[in-house]
Amino acid sequence: MMDNHDALPESDDDRTLHEALSRLRQLEPPPETRIANRAAVAAALDAWHAARRQHQLPWWRRSIAVPVPVAASVAVVAALALASSFRGGAEQLPPQVGEPDKQSSIVERAPRSRAELKYYETETYLCGIGRVSSESHYSLEE
Repeated sequence: MMDNHDALPESDDDRTLHEALSRLRQLEPPPETRIANRAAVAAALDAWHAARRQHQLPWWRRSIAVPVPVAASVAVVAALALASSFRGGAEQLPPQVGEPDKQSSIVERAPRSRAELKYYETETYLCGIGRVSSESHYSLEE
């Protein structure tokens, strides 16, 4: 009741195996298979080298893939913001510190009133971010 599979290999078993495999070693793949295999290995190595070169570049020289619609949207928003800042910039300039507006200068020069024109400016800063909000105004105090 002893199986042959459980027995240890004999020395002639190695020789038999070597003879059986020697026939397979003499087989050669067809030329199309060799060419396809070499092309696949070359493509894989090129991709690996390209990825390796990309990681060796400094961060500012690396490229980032951005979808075209996202890039176009950002460009349009930037152009609109730039155009609106040029168009409305002259109308919304805050008054200068030493320059009172025309109406208050008339009141200030009136001989009867002792009104005083004062300029106030308040700004809110957030550490690490910068200015969050600012307000400036002139006040006429009597």
